[in-house]
Amino acid sequence: MGEKREPWADGVKVTYLSDPRPPVVQVGRFHVPGRMTASIQHASLPVTVELALEVDYTTRAVRCWRFNCTETSTPKGVTGEKLRKLPVERIIRSVLAAAAEDVQGWSLDWTNSEADFLQAVTIGNPAARRAMTPEHLTEVARVYRKAVASRLPAPVQEVADHFGRPRSTAARWVQKARAQGLLGKTNRGRAGEHNMKQGSRR
Repeated sequence: MGEKREPWADGVKVTYLSDPRPPVVQVGRFHVPGRMTASIQHASLPVTVELALEVDYTTRAVRCWRFNCTETSTPKGVTGEKLRKLPVERIIRSVLAAAAEDVQGWSLDWTNSEADFLQAVTIGNPAARRAMTPEHLTEVARVYRKAVASRLPAPVQEVADHFGRPRSTAARWVQKARAQGLLGKTNRGRAGEHNMKQGSRR
């Protein structure tokens, strides 16, 4: 049996942070955009909320990197008392649920499926380490190989930029992809897939 739907659910308006659509992340049986913004205005909330979310590609950890509140209907505007009443995590979950679609493109069914969906995501864990799944490492290898083919000077940095993570993290992923045979071996300090033995020449 599904959880009780939040009273402000009908007031959620989601906008995707990409054109035409951002990368899609699978959460349980549903898909959500990897990056999104949303606004929520409802009588059950003391302020109008605007926020921006990013969903991790492999861990399904959700990072809220902007959370703004506005209130223009009363002279006092946004106050500490109003902010303390905000159920931030529940609001974030409502945005994710509003953006979710199944593989056929149907919106999340609140009568029996939202509990499975909400249990599949982790809220407020931006430092969650990406699981080095075969799918993730395959994507790492693809991005790295494309950068090498394009003769870009720093393919590891291209991987870091693609996933929005530090270069040190991307370097660890590339090393793991090589160990898994998804990328060819190379000599220390040399980018690419040279498959060269120590001391040999090209």
